[in-house]
Amino acid sequence: MFTSFIKEYSSKNNNIITKTFFSLLENESICNGCNTHKFNYQITFSLEMPLETIYNKIYGNQSILQEKKKLNLIECISNYNETSYFTGENAMYCNYCKRQENSTYYKRMHSLSPILIIILNRGKANQFDCDVDFQEKLNFQRYILNPNINYSYNLIGVVTHFGTSDMGGHFIAYCRHRITKEWYCYNDATVSKLTDQKNGYKNG
Repeated sequence: MFTSFIKEYSSKNNNIITKTFFSLLENESICNGCNTHKFNYQITFSLEMPLETIYNKIYGNQSILQEKKKLNLIECISNYNETSYFTGENAMYCNYCKRQENSTYYKRMHSLSPILIIILNRGKANQFDCDVDFQEKLNFQRYILNPNINYSYNLIGVVTHFGTSDMGGHFIAYCRHRITKEWYCYNDATVSKLTDQKNGYKNG
């Protein structure tokens, strides 16, 4: 199924955008009754990290915490792969067992694109206000189904959004020069070199 899926998709999307930003997610469900494995695949051009969900998974319900903790991008990535259990009234119907059966569901990162876009989703109206720290180098090796492929990334850009709506507010981009490796701020028509080259691109 995987080979036919990739072959069909590639034949229809053989372009530079796909080759540059194409990542693949794998969904697997296992019936506890007959142990049948079902797979389906999902194309994505960015990894979207639901910050509030990940935060609650690590620290518990954030609303009852006295002091909000900071997230790290590595924590977000390590919690991106997901395992769910469907039991009782939520049990899934199995075509082989011909009845509802408890099952286990896995969502995994199968393969990642050469240039990777990560979106930090703060929910509706950007209401989840939590700092997220991140590094200039990330290695996804341990989180990918095929660990034999090198998935090491270097940070080359950060886009920040100010405002309470995706349709409004203001965007600022921080980009690293390909040759000099220096960071610059792009704010509408203004381009300026960052005075704080170590952490300046983390503003906002």
